[in-house]
Amino acid sequence: SAQKMTFQSMIGHLGEKEQSILDITIYLDGQQISQHLGIAAQQAGIPIRIDLKPTARFLTFLVTQGTDGISHDQAILGDARFEIHADDSFLKGIAEKSAILDQQIAALQRQIKELPSPTEDPLVQLLLSTESPSWFSERDVYHYLARQDKDAFRGLVNELDGIAVTDNTAADRAMVMVDKPVLCEPVIFQRGDAAFPGNPVPRQFLEILSSADRIPYSRTSGRLDLADAIADPNNPLTSRVWVNRVWMHHFGKPLVENPSDFGLNTPQPLHHELLDLLAIRFIESGFRTKALHRLIMSSDTYRLSCIIPTTKRFNEQTVADPDNSLLWHANRRRLDLEQMRDTLLSISGQ
Repeated sequence: SAQKMTFQSMIGHLGEKEQSILDITIYLDGQQISQHLGIAAQQAGIPIRIDLKPTARFLTFLVTQGTDGISHDQAILGDARFEIHADDSFLKGIAEKSAILDQQIAALQRQIKELPSPTEDPLVQLLLSTESPSWFSERDVYHYLARQDKDAFRGLVNELDGIAVTDNTAADRAMVMVDKPVLCEPVIFQRGDAAFPGNPVPRQFLEILSSADRIPYSRTSGRLDLADAIADPNNPLTSRVWVNRVWMHHFGKPLVENPSDFGLNTPQPLHHELLDLLAIRFIESGFRTKALHRLIMSSDTYRLSCIIPTTKRFNEQTVADPDNSLLWHANRRRLDLEQMRDTLLSISGQ
């Protein structure tokens, strides 16, 4: 321990001015070492300096009302600190202990070098491998800790998270998703109970959208493989779903009646060839939505007028196709606020 140490502080009274006074008595290991009487509220702080020996254990401040000796709770300690002074004997002891630790570390390192290589011992390899009966992943270490160790671990983790979020000197960080060191092999829980795992469910793409030779995902958790399968040009569903929604954005009505259901519960689209054409063009453009917008908006269909002439031909078309299912004219649509504003500015010449 340090041989020379000093406690320094400022004591004062933070109560309302001219309302009370207080006395402060200081004890070191039960022995009175100083006393300050009649300290008025809001007066300048009184500096104190106490030299401490290595054997000192308890430093006590007794605060009482200056008039009747009743305990008081308006005393303050300002800038309280312990100062350790240079001590040659203390520093020498630290250096000696450090030298002893260095020798012990060097001896242990020599012993480790003399041990047989683990790579040459089949028994060691078995015990260290994932096939060992005593092996568990680093992620599972927490579950084998005692209750006290778990609480301490959670406290340290929360402290680190707090530093990363609030400390001004903390390094910038971004939220990322990484695979676990040991991948989870999903199973079906019997009757929904996790304590009773059932048949395994390999990580792989949907059977209805895959070829007969499906290969389960084994290298990673499957997130990237799933994303690649969804965006695969050979997947006919993704491009159709997207172009259908883009078409709905431009025309107010989708080609497929229900944009969220391409199954048997939704009627087959009247213009399914057009849907296929747009999907193929979308894939050929490298899944570029901007190119899809250009293709739709430059078409004759998009540039049709919503005003229907009162001629015999158009009257017959109105009777034959009142819902405009054949897209022979543009549908009237309610303008949103931005479109209405731009229209008014254009009309007014602003």
